[in-house]
Amino acid sequence: MKSAIPKSPTNDALEMSISEDEIISGLMEARGKRVEVIAFGIAYTGTLTTVNIENGFATVLDGDDCATLEFERIEAVRVLI
Repeated sequence: MKSAIPKSPTNDALEMSISEDEIISGLMEARGKRVEVIAFGIAYTGTLTTVNIENGFATVLDGDDCATLEFERIEAVRVLI
């Protein structure tokens, strides 16, 4: 079934914005938990220590290793059990 909304750069931007909002919401809910974050095609596993909305980044800490990732580069987030 075809979508009633034609594809355009504006619609693509809206879809991207909604997708980013879902990721940001997921990051906010996962703060302080052990997570797997996919960014740049790489899985970052550790504790989500920081979600900085103002500057647009999240930090994953695993022992001495730390990765600070821009929201724009984050493709997926999941909480590990």
